[in-house]
Amino acid sequence: SVLEYTYKIKSPYINDFVDWTFQSDIPKVISIFKAKLPILSHYNRKITGDLKLAVNDAYITSECINYVFGYKLSECEAIVYAMEDIPVFIEEEFITAKKNYISKITFEKSKYKNFFDGSMSNRPYQWKDIDLGFKKSWAFKNQFERQLFFQRKLTEDILLDSDDLSKAKKIYYFIQNHYTLNKSSSFKLENNDIKKAFRKKIGSLYEINLSLINSLNAVGLDSEIVLVSTRQHGLVTKYRAAFKDFNYSIVKTTIDGKTYFLDPSDKSLPFGIVPFACLNGEARVLNIKKGSYWEEIKPIEDTKLKINMLLELDDEGTINGKMRINHYGYDALDIRQEFNLLKEDKYLLSIEEENENLFIENYINKNLEEEIEAGRFRKDLFYRLNVFPITVP
Repeated sequence: SVLEYTYKIKSPYINDFVDWTFQSDIPKVISIFKAKLPILSHYNRKITGDLKLAVNDAYITSECINYVFGYKLSECEAIVYAMEDIPVFIEEEFITAKKNYISKITFEKSKYKNFFDGSMSNRPYQWKDIDLGFKKSWAFKNQFERQLFFQRKLTEDILLDSDDLSKAKKIYYFIQNHYTLNKSSSFKLENNDIKKAFRKKIGSLYEINLSLINSLNAVGLDSEIVLVSTRQHGLVTKYRAAFKDFNYSIVKTTIDGKTYFLDPSDKSLPFGIVPFACLNGEARVLNIKKGSYWEEIKPIEDTKLKINMLLELDDEGTINGKMRINHYGYDALDIRQEFNLLKEDKYLLSIEEENENLFIENYINKNLEEEIEAGRFRKDLFYRLNVFPITVP
């Protein structure tokens, strides 16, 4: 069957013009988008996806916009965009946000003409505007000036540690173990001041990050807040500045010329590892004194799985042997979280259930804690495996 429908939207929000998604989870014969835009405004338009427009038309029409004070604008721009024979969008396993790849058209107001004098004004924020607002905001600037408070909270073994990396790790785990995340907005001060959040031991992601930044800065380790758009939130458009493009924050610190990205809000994350969702291209590092800049978030180690097996086949067709499994990077993090969640007995049972005819006779895990910062985890399985009958002469 074929479903055909039409609808119309009238909106007073001239700055946030509606986007149009041509592609979806059902195939389409045709998708048509028609709109009328005020002639006094200019919009940047961006096509996403690999499908081409079948119709790309624009013309000037009259008497289409009414302003609130009763003046009728004589002209506006009418546009028509369409795509034909649109296939289903298939969301594959390892892609980032669907909106980065699906065929659609997006609008962003770039500049507008002053209604009274006809002059053109730039509308979009530049990154210097974001930086300026960042510096002036009490919720941001004042919260970066709490070093003395947090210095007094640090233990003596942290303050007397002469090794910067060791000191940074101790501070990271101190903040991580101190707080409980309240799952609120990424950039919200729940307690109006991070000192109150510290005393309550409950804070938002932003408050926990600020606590870590102040603690690191208190001992002379430069650190900065980093704005992130997670994988499901979508890629950031770098050519224009928009704070709403970001939905997460982490911390950056540089020690002996090496950069570390940190997220103390997640108690399962070791020093130097941030959530996998944060690996989404470049993030925006906010620096109060020098201004913001782009930096790519890269994992400290490649994610991989390495398996070594030593097998013996007896005369009855039974395989006995030893399996050594090494996990690296985010694979190690995932398996460590699973191990801690299920506990050892249930974890071993889950392995046997996933592998038919596999019987684990002995089990040893190594580096569960020792190499957590390197993002590694190893487990040795001593097992008996009956895979298939073998006839031995």
